[in-house]
Amino acid sequence: MRDLILSKIRRLAASSDGRPPGQRLFARENGIAEHQWLGKYWTRWSEAIIEAGCKPNMRTERLDSERMLSGVISACRHFGRVPTYAELEIWRKSEPCLSG
Repeated sequence: MRDLILSKIRRLAASSDGRPPGQRLFARENGIAEHQWLGKYWTRWSEAIIEAGCKPNMRTERLDSERMLSGVISACRHFGRVPTYAELEIWRKSEPCLSG
């Protein structure tokens, strides 16, 4: 089973330009649930990814609170009210200083 899981990780990564699958995608695509590998072969999904020869995905870093709040204030001023989630998304993407 260990070798089967590793080969399926490699296959999914190859079909995604080398980007390894997340745990949920892997289970959905292959029908291999977490209980079938966790604590039997690996203690973390990233260990399986590394053993398969892939580089694990990096965690998203926390946003700077002041920068985020400044962007929300700017959007509120633009819309003249507290914007909806969708409006904030569009606003964020249209303002280069806010999107990265």
